[in-house]
Amino acid sequence: MNREPRKILEIISEETRYEIIKLIISKGRYLTVAEIAEELSKDKKTVDKHLKILLEYKLIERKYLEDEKAYGYYVTSFTSYLINSINKAFETNVISSEMSKKDTKDTVKIVQRKIRLPSIHILGIIFIVLGFIIAYGSLINLIPQGNEVAKLLIFLFLLVIGIYLIYRGRTHGK
Repeated sequence: MNREPRKILEIISEETRYEIIKLIISKGRYLTVAEIAEELSKDKKTVDKHLKILLEYKLIERKYLEDEKAYGYYVTSFTSYLINSINKAFETNVISSEMSKKDTKDTVKIVQRKIRLPSIHILGIIFIVLGFIIAYGSLINLIPQGNEVAKLLIFLFLLVIGIYLIYRGRTHGK
C-alpha cells in the first residue's frame, strides 16, 4: 500500500469513492454495502469494488455488525480530517486566494516599477542638492570655510552623478 499524497488524492477523486466517503461521513455511523448502494443508487458489486480500494489504502475501516449480519464501513480519522480540510479549503476560497495572490504579485511588480523610477530621480536630486550644500555651505555657515578647490571638485562630482541618475531614470522609464 502506498500512502503517497498524490495517490491518495487520486483514489478519493474518483466520483463514486468520493460519494461513498461523503455518505459515510454524513451518516456518522457504520454503513453496509447494501445501505451505501441503496443511498447512492449504485450496484452492490460496484460499491464493493470501490470499498475494497478504499480499504486497501486505509481510507475506510470495516467492522462486522452482528445485528446486520454484514460488514459495516466507516471512514478513518485520517480520511475524515482530509475531507474536512479539502472542504474547508474550498469554503474559504484558498484556491481563488492563490489566484488573486498571483494577480497581486503582477500588480506589485507594476507598482514597484512606477515607484522605482521616481526614487532614482529623487536620488539624483539629493546628489545635486548635496553638491550645492558642499559648494555653497560655507556662505551660510553650514560648512567651515577653506579648501574651496576640493569643495568644487566634490560639487562637480555630485552634480554629474545627480544628472546621470535623473537621465538614467528617464531613459529607463520611457
